[in-house]
Amino acid sequence: MRRTCPDFVNELLQNIMIRAWCSYVCVKTGTSPPEVVAVGAGAISALRNIYFGPVCVPYP
Repeated sequence: MRRTCPDFVNELLQNIMIRAWCSYVCVKTGTSPPEVVAVGAGAISALRNIYFGPVCVPYP
């Protein structure tokens, strides 16, 4: 099974002082199977519960 979220997303988010985070992928419509075109993430900081994101990066 192929992972759709690159390893750097998980590694980056684990090293930031955050309380919670989520990641997602953006897919091109009309393709079968769906083609991943970007990955993104958002997070809530451990300090003051501030939400930051979404951060979206084109996927090769």
